[in-house]
Amino acid sequence: MPLLEARYDYVGGVQRPSGSDAVDGTYDTDAHLFHLDYRGLSEIKASAYAYFFAIDDNPSLSTRTLGPRILGERRLAPDLAFTYEIEAARQTDWANNPNNFSLGYYLLQPGLVRGRLQTWVGYEVLEGSGVQAVQTPFGNLHRLQGFANVFAVTPAREIIDRQIGFDWKQPRTLSLDSIRLWGGAHSFATVETTTELGRDLDLAVSLGLLRSYTATAKLARFDGDNGRFDTTKFWLMLEANF
Repeated sequence: MPLLEARYDYVGGVQRPSGSDAVDGTYDTDAHLFHLDYRGLSEIKASAYAYFFAIDDNPSLSTRTLGPRILGERRLAPDLAFTYEIEAARQTDWANNPNNFSLGYYLLQPGLVRGRLQTWVGYEVLEGSGVQAVQTPFGNLHRLQGFANVFAVTPAREIIDRQIGFDWKQPRTLSLDSIRLWGGAHSFATVETTTELGRDLDLAVSLGLLRSYTATAKLARFDGDNGRFDTTKFWLMLEANF
């Protein structure tokens, strides 16, 4: 693996999970994505990125996002490691965006890995001005901010995500190819007023079957505060790989 790796992607269109029939299901974009990884430091992977999105279908989502990211792991014992993720970014208006803003994104996520079990706690901030907030319309919020997907759009007055999670994997056991159990909890609030927005509890299990199939069940429960509705979601999925 090279010590320094650079990547560039051009995105001319985006199809979102809501589907082509939804108002925001597809976007025509003129997006340039730059990503740089450096692995020359012991136990650390350092990254930097620059994302430029110009979106004619929804100009308020046209943004420039620049930031560094550090992933680290330090061995504490033969079967125990301390991990950490640190990220900071600045998002500003770009191209045809009619708004004028400069907002921050911050993440601190320490954790522990012991054997097949990984645990972590995290503190994430997406700033907002009351009119505009840091947005990640093409990000995987289902994985990052809870399975319930309540905050697919960041509230204009910003959001804090206080989180805890775990991920446990067991290779071949009994008649199963693998077992994975993961989930966590999120507590959401605004930054300036510390108004509580709600809590998200997640649990998922997947089973590897017959070397080609994976069966997954997911459960999410969001208890809303200050006008946010309670939500419960459940998924059953079967994947086939050949």
